Amino acid sequence: MKSQPRSVTVQLLKDARVQERLEAMEKDPSLHTTKSTYSANTGLYPDNQMPFRDKHYDYLLNHPGVDPDQYLSNLRLMLKR
Repeated sequence: MKSQPRSVTVQLLKDARVQERLEAMEKDPSLHTTKSTYSANTGLYPDNQMPFRDKHYDYLLNHPGVDPDQYLSNLRLMLKR
């Protein structure tokens, strides 16, 4: 299977409004979202804390075969209080 260019993946995530949807999930009180998780990348995260939206956006960016709508739907189900 041939991998698509990163720019195509970024555009697909923009078209699916992934960033906005993740931010909305963070603000939704009916979801149990953790504010941040550990990241060893001190260049991007000096306090070693990666925000919820960055963690899941990064996952989708690095796994272009994953359907963003399906992923966010499943994530919402898993985080439901």
